[in-house]
Amino acid sequence: MSENIRRLVQLQEIAFEIKEIRDLGARTPERLAALDDAFRQKVEEIGAARLTHEALVAERQRLVRQREETQLRQQQAQQKLMQVSNTREYSAALNEIDSNKSALAGIEDKLAEIDLQLEELSGPAAEADERIAAAQAEHDAEKARMEQDAARSGERLAKLEAEREQLKVGIPRDFIARFDTIFNARGGVAVARIVSNACGACHVRLRPQIINLVKRGEELSYCESCRRILYFAETEGEAGNPAAPAPDVPGDAAGKQPGQGLTPAGA
Repeated sequence: MSENIRRLVQLQEIAFEIKEIRDLGARTPERLAALDDAFRQKVEEIGAARLTHEALVAERQRLVRQREETQLRQQQAQQKLMQVSNTREYSAALNEIDSNKSALAGIEDKLAEIDLQLEELSGPAAEADERIAAAQAEHDAEKARMEQDAARSGERLAKLEAEREQLKVGIPRDFIARFDTIFNARGGVAVARIVSNACGACHVRLRPQIINLVKRGEELSYCESCRRILYFAETEGEAGNPAAPAPDVPGDAAGKQPGQGLTPAGA
């Protein structure tokens, strides 16, 4: 591989990384907003448990008072039963006693249900403030990490842009002009590696004459299908062994596909 081709390949790899950093940076506000939403939802869930616990405690106190009042009425009804003087009064006293018994049974059932709910919520309610504080600390730490990543990405982006400009200085202007034209026309992928005698970007098989021209490396050689600049890999086995995993385009080790949503990164 000639030095000029090598530089073009490096230029393409830098373009891939620049795009990746810019795409990640564009998603950062959305990721921060999602982080804030998740924290607010968690606080609401913890607070809801505490509010539910407080409401159940208040309801239990009301039912206890109602039970005491019903028990008092029951005692009074039983006393009346001992003092009745006719069948009508006797029947009325029995009905009141039965009504009070039914009311007391209902109250006891509700109290038992509330006691069970209070037992389930006692932990979350008692620990609500601690859990909210822990959630806040976790949120703040993750937000700080994301902001630090963004700052490091900004530093890396500036370094890559400087490397890109330095690379361009050592490449003939006509090579740069051709690279930029293909880069803008082909979704940010200007160069493609030859893999198993085919273009690594469009996968069209190459004529032997084209392959020989690429091997010489004297001038830029292009895929006759997609018109990208062709090159051979650094090692013989990597370029010629069909079974060897090989990226379609420079920098593809991370799983990028040729032309997959790539946009010009200012190369």
